[in-house]
Amino acid sequence: MDNDRLILIIEDNVTNGLNLSTLCRKLAPDWQVTWIQVYHKAASKLPEKLLPEGLKYITNITTQEKAKEAILAETSGLTNLIVFYDLQLGLVQRNSEMACSSPITTTLQTIIEEPRKTLFDIHSVDLNTRQVAITIDESLTKVLHHHWVTGRPIDEVEGIVKETIDKWKDLYQHARVSNG
Repeated sequence: MDNDRLILIIEDNVTNGLNLSTLCRKLAPDWQVTWIQVYHKAASKLPEKLLPEGLKYITNITTQEKAKEAILAETSGLTNLIVFYDLQLGLVQRNSEMACSSPITTTLQTIIEEPRKTLFDIHSVDLNTRQVAITIDESLTKVLHHHWVTGRPIDEVEGIVKETIDKWKDLYQHARVSNG
């Protein structure tokens, strides 16, 4: 496993978090995977036997500020980063405007401006993902915003994870090969 490659999942929903983390471990076994479970109230920690092997699972993140701190701690010093970001996070972010100006989004905006190899996949059933995507990366070159994960069959979620990983490779690995 490459210690400089992280897939970070910022998600409240247990099913989404488990599906995304399991599929990330399956499709990108050489990447570290961390799931930060952000929810408006303390959640019961899931039993280890339910979590995919090799997953770092962080729970009881109940505020935007705590989520920001966890994101910064997990991404510090990393060059290669993929982030799956659920905009609603239970009731932590209740509308698109709140999501655009939240400490979570502004932290991701700062990360994307740094000289890192980053790609974000933001999703929501109810919020305006394009509005938040433009807040993070006005050019939309490093943000996918056309997915939703909640309620999707596992094969469709697998397609979303694969598309995101492939897009990261297209942006960074193929460019390195052709420039090298």
